[in-house]
Formats: sequence, structure tokens, C-alpha cells
Amino acid sequence: MRLSILSVFCAILVLLSANLTYAQTSPGTALQGGAGTIYAGAGNATPWAQNDHGMVRLIATSPTVGEDPQIQLGLHFKMEPGWHIYWRSAGDAGYPPKVDWTGSQNIKSAQFLWPAPIRVSIGDIQTIGYGEEVVLPITADLIQPGQPVQIHASVDYLTCNQICVPYKYVFALNLQQGMSLITEETSLIKMFVSKLPDKDSIKSLMAINNVFVSGDQKPVFEIHAIKADGFAKPDIFIESDKNISFGPPEFKIDTDKRKAIITVAVNADDPALLKNLTQIPFTFTMVDGEVAHEATMMPVVGGGNFTWQKVLLMVAFGILGGLILNVMPCVLPVLSIKLMQIIAKHDFERHWVRKGFMATAAGIIVSFLALAGILTALKLTGQQIGWGIQFQQPLFLIFLAIIVFIFAANMWGIFEIRLPQFIANIGRLGNDPQGHSLSKEFLMGAFATLLATPCSAPFLGTALGFALSQGIGEIFIIFTAIGLGMALPYFIVAVYPHAVYALPKPGRWMLAVRRVLAVFLLVTGLWLVSIVVVQTTNVMDPPASKQTLPWQAFDPRQIGTLVSQNKIVVVDVTADWCLTCKVNERLVLQSQKIQSLLTQPNVVLMRGDWTKPNDSIAKYLAGFGRYGIPFNAVYSAKFPTGKPLPELLSESAVERAMTEAR
Repeated sequence: MRLSILSVFCAILVLLSANLTYAQTSPGTALQGGAGTIYAGAGNATPWAQNDHGMVRLIATSPTVGEDPQIQLGLHFKMEPGWHIYWRSAGDAGYPPKVDWTGSQNIKSAQFLWPAPIRVSIGDIQTIGYGEEVVLPITADLIQPGQPVQIHASVDYLTCNQICVPYKYVFALNLQQGMSLITEETSLIKMFVSKLPDKDSIKSLMAINNVFVSGDQKPVFEIHAIKADGFAKPDIFIESDKNISFGPPEFKIDTDKRKAIITVAVNADDPALLKNLTQIPFTFTMVDGEVAHEATMMPVVGGGNFTWQKVLLMVAFGILGGLILNVMPCVLPVLSIKLMQIIAKHDFERHWVRKGFMATAAGIIVSFLALAGILTALKLTGQQIGWGIQFQQPLFLIFLAIIVFIFAANMWGIFEIRLPQFIANIGRLGNDPQGHSLSKEFLMGAFATLLATPCSAPFLGTALGFALSQGIGEIFIIFTAIGLGMALPYFIVAVYPHAVYALPKPGRWMLAVRRVLAVFLLVTGLWLVSIVVVQTTNVMDPPASKQTLPWQAFDPRQIGTLVSQNKIVVVDVTADWCLTCKVNERLVLQSQKIQSLLTQPNVVLMRGDWTKPNDSIAKYLAGFGRYGIPFNAVYSAKFPTGKPLPELLSESAVERAMTEAR
């Protein structure tokens, strides 16, 4: 209600101010509400259009167009003290500058670039814009690169102090054919381009790590940010394509100035929007002096307050999840191969058994630390991150398939794996009397980690979701815990090496087992190749006649509409490289009992395919604090924001969720 009254009040001010300025227009001054002067410029800049509150002109980097398919223009504003214009998202009142390019020639389209803004507060009114002097860079795409350009720009903007005054000017520039030249305006436009918020947090040394939302009736965002060289006078601006407004931010900065927690009240006239904030992408622009960083994220439900109790709980979940990974279909063949090696060398001395298993455990832990480092780097550069996302890259899959085929050939007995000399030299000091090196055992652990990444397990998804939504320290702590959990069986054998003597003695039966393991690895390699084929070709989904359930393409924008129609929406996010997803599908979703529940008339099924990179799916998962798959959720009038299901599905879990959703 406050915003509605405020909007009416500002509109009245605009009309009154406009009527006043119309009366004050003098001959030769640009139009303020009617026909007026065209400010035509020779070269690459028009004359200044001046008024009582400032001046504006249109500039280009060069009087000639060059050969590029784009040219760089700019609206150059100079305001009188106390007056300001507006950013792309004006805040509680106002509107940003607009340009009508009708009448221009050889201009296909044009787009504003927005330098970092400032906050302007007048009483309770919070607006966002620019004061003093600013150039708004404009990138214009040309119809015919290299050909002359005639620019006809009708500029409409609002400038405010205690009152608001709209202005409208028409500018004209003719840019000639020829090589681009460096001018004074070139440096001016580049200076303000350098003030654009950076999406790469490595460059800006500032990052928004997480956004949490709490509260149903009066939701609040809790934004966690870091800055390597410390915060000075930070501010943050939030945008959305929905009719949502935001209160002024409140900052809580650590004593070392490097971490900040910002709380922002969220308001909307439509209560449904407030209930679905985790499904809406928001753009966060953080400004601190000359540094600005921009990130688009979906908030995660819950508070983000850091407590060691929560971290310790997630460490425990990570260890359990890592331990369970050993019996998942991705990793079990590697553990089996390791046991086969020990059985084949049943007469190993205990200290060689201990060293071999310790080396494999070290390979697992080091590989998890490497994964943590890679994901941290991707997060700091503003990329979408997740568990198993490397399986979306064909080159990685080809590399892994080659390794799997080599192991399969080795298990079949075609040849013995010989490590490259430079790798073998690493473990030469640890060679056993029969020539086996610790480096080979270490690489076995790394191989097991690679195969584990497309799998999920109980407890693992919760731990990963917590880690990847936190800072650098938490990511490394949780990934170390997962590595320790997965390496635990190897540590146990290393501590109690006599346990291997309980295994059967080697014999001819081992040849059959080795062949079976070789077949499993061969199938794994062929499966990896099939994913490469899907990712690099336009392989169509199976026809509807062959699908056992009527799955629709995943579209998160339709979920709210369907729920408002009293539909139950079931979401399944899967991928060809996700083995756990396939297990869920075959054993649970395709079971006769569950199919009877999912094919009822008021149930809509949506399936998202994450085989290839998909930012929409990544953002959707992040809204639930999930960074890996499988992921399943049920929506209904009772669960408008979605009820996530366990990573490993069971018939009882799906049946219970569907019953509760009715």
C-alpha cells in the first residue's frame, strides 16, 4: 500500500513538474513534451542539450564506423548538484533513460550498459541512480558492418531532486565509412565501461557466496558476501523481473572486514510470489567504492548462520555418504579390482598391504581436494557448479572412457598396465619386491573418485548441498570428509592388514571373476561413449509410445500455474550419466504401484534432462540447496514451493509424498 500511494504521489509530481518546465522552455532548447530542436552533431559528438538541472549529449567512440559489427555509443550526462538520473532498476520511484532509435539507418539493435550506481534516499523513498557525471555506454549492432551509420535518437529521461522533471531530446549523428579512430570520447566511454559490475569475482576480488530466505509472511533475504581486501562502504541492489520490491539493506561486517552478512526485507503485493521466492532468479549487484560485482542467483530456504555444530553435522554426513559410495554401482568395480589384486598376491607381507591401501586412500582424498579446488574456482568466477558436472563435458567423458577400456583390457588379461616412466618414478621408493609401485595404487584411488562423481548416496546430497552453498573453507572441509568416508575401507585394511588373509586363496576361480569384472568395465566404457554420442549429436528423446509415463519437458515457470489449477506436479531431474537416477527410474518410478499413482488425471509429470549443461536446471536445483542429481520434488496446493524427496527413492517415500500432497 505504501508503494502504491508513493507511485501516485510521484506521478502527480512528474505531471506538475512537466507542466512547469513546459512553460519555461526557451527557443533553441530541446523538447520537453512537444516538438523541439534536433541536436545534430558533426564528428562523433552532438552539442550539449542544456536545462536548469543539467545537460546531456550523445557521443560515439569514433566519427568512423570501422569494420566491426558493433559500434560503441554513449549518453553523456552532467547533473547540477543534488540532481540525479536513474539506473536500470530505479527503486521505489522514477524510471531509467530510454532511447527510441526510429529513423536511424544501419542500426539493427542497441543495448544500454549500466555502470555501478549509487543509492539516493529521500525520506523513506529509496531510489537508485547516478549523480554529478555519468556516461551510459550503448552497444549498437549494425545491419551492414563497415557502412555509414545515421543515428536518430529520441532520448527520454527523468531527473530528480526534491521534485522530478522529465526531459526529452532528439540527437542526430552521422558516422562515416572508414577505419576507427581514437578520440577523447573513446577514453571517456571506456572509463565508464570499466565501471560496469564484474561477473567474475576473481577480477573484482568480491563475491556473493550465498543467498538465504526465511520467513513466510514477511520474508527476508540473508546474503553472504566476501571481499579479499576488505569492505569499506558497501551497498547492494537487488533486481527481479517480478513485481517485487526490497527494503534498504542492513550490513553486518566481520572485524577483519572481509566477510559481510546483509539482510534485506522482501515485499510484494502478490502473496504467491513471496511463497515461491526460491523459484525466482534475482540479480544482486554489490558495490563498494570503485569495485562492483554482479551475480544472478536463486535464494535457498533457511538461515545461513554459520555454526560449528552445523559444520560438524555435515562432516558426519559427508563421511557416511562417502562410505556408502563404495557400494554404489559407480565405485564397486574399483573396490572389487583392489580386492582381486590382494587375493592374487595372497602372500604379500603385511607392511606392503598396509602401504598399498594407504596409497589408494591417499589417492581418493587428494582427488576430492582437487575437486574442491576446481569447484571453488568455478564458483569464484560466477559459474554454475554441481556434483558430477564434469560428466557434461564430452572431452572428460572420452578421457574417462579410455581409462575404463584400459582397465577392462587389463582385467581380461590382454596386457598388464605399465605406468609412464615419470609417474612410475614417483613411487619407485615404495616398490614392493615384485615391482608394484605405490603410484599405481594412488592412481587407483583417483580413478575410484572419478567414477564416484556421477553417483549420489544417502547423506551425500545433504553434505554437498551445504558445502557448495557455503564459502571456500566449508567446501574443502566437507569434501575432505567425503574423501575420508570413501577411503575408510582402505584405511581399515591398512590398519588391520591381517584382514586380507581371511579372503579366499588365489586359484582358477579368479580368472572367471576377472573376466566378469572386465565385462562390467567394458559396459561402463560403452555407457560413457553413449553419453558422448548424446551430447555431441541431436539424439531425440524416445517417442511417447515407448515411454511408460507421460513425462513433459521441465519448465519451472509452469509449475505455479499448474498448482493454482489444483494439479499435483512431480519433477524428476535426471541425466544419462547419473547411474543413481537410472536406478531410481527402473526400481521405483517404473514400478506398477508408483505408475498407478503418477498416471492419475490431476498429476502432471515434468522431467529435466541435465545430461548437457543447463543453467535453468542448475539454478532450480540451487533453489533447494542441491547441487547434484538425482532430484525429485512434488508440488501441490499443500506444497506450493515443492517437497523434495530423498536421493535414493523408495516406493514408500514416493507414495507418502503423493498422499500428503492431496
